[in-house]
Amino acid sequence: MNIHDNIKNARIKAGLTQTELALAIGVTQKEISRWETGSRTPQVETFASICKALNVSADVLLETGIK
Repeated sequence: MNIHDNIKNARIKAGLTQTELALAIGVTQKEISRWETGSRTPQVETFASICKALNVSADVLLETGIK
C-alpha cells in the first residue's frame, strides 16, 4: 500500500465521499481524486487536516506495508 491507497481506504472506512472530505478540509473534490489516484500528493500543511477529518493518525496514512 501507499499513501494514495491509504487515503482512499481511510476515506471509504470513514464513510465519506470525495466531495464530503474535500468540503471538510477546504479543497476541491478534484484534488482528493488526484491524491487517491497518485497524480499528486497532499501538501504537508493539508496532511493534518486529512488525518483529523478521517479520524486516523498520520502513521496509518503513511504506512507502506514494508517491514
